[in-house]
Amino acid sequence: MRGPKRRTCWAGSVRPPSRPRWRVRSRWGSWRWPGRGWARRSGRSARWTGATYRCGRCRRISWTRTEGACVAEYRLAPTFACGGAAPLLARHGAVTITERPDLALAALAQRAGDAALEALVRDVTGAPPPGPGRISGQAGGVQLAWTGPGQWLALAPADRHPDLAGMLVARLGAAASVTDQAGGWVCLDLDGVGCRALLERLCPLDTGAMDAGRAERTGIEHMGCLVICEVPGQRYRVMAARSFAVSLADMLETVARGLV
Repeated sequence: MRGPKRRTCWAGSVRPPSRPRWRVRSRWGSWRWPGRGWARRSGRSARWTGATYRCGRCRRISWTRTEGACVAEYRLAPTFACGGAAPLLARHGAVTITERPDLALAALAQRAGDAALEALVRDVTGAPPPGPGRISGQAGGVQLAWTGPGQWLALAPADRHPDLAGMLVARLGAAASVTDQAGGWVCLDLDGVGCRALLERLCPLDTGAMDAGRAERTGIEHMGCLVICEVPGQRYRVMAARSFAVSLADMLETVARGLV
């Protein structure tokens, strides 16, 4: 009985009648035939000699991205802390929630005696360093909010103080340690007659007893926050770590919608 018909390639050599079944799919959509056998390289027929060849029915296999169509082009767009292409602005009934990315922030820690630091801070903010639960300074200028013993958070409009940390280092010198916090916090302003009811549902603060200039550390849904009272019963500022921005904004909006 005669065996299977053997095919002869154009180079005069015998090629196996069938291709192996154990073929491997490459990531670029072509078939790669592993193992020993006939292959074609650069348009020429050649026997396997240890080099890398490709099958005549396959395209060149490459794991290296080149400057062709396979190169990934990344088009990045800036986003704000709450995840949008623009600062968050949400109105729900009597409450308006506004994201404030236009604030310059810096952390301030005391290094020298009270008298030296107090005189320098008074020269910068126009007021002495605030005590526990207070914020000092003029609105529109540099303000200091108490965050712990000998520690404060400095706030100022970014357009007037684009390098707030650098300015404080130059003005305070060795009296305090200053750290830039501009990218570490999210600031949300609450405005409207429903702000007090909103905060009472989210944190244990007695917002009815908070007067203007009060700054209290509290927790909102297990997130450490700083709540500043600007106008009692009307305007408050809520600050938290930037990593909590989306969760904090979502929680504020959810409660605000429930008050409508």
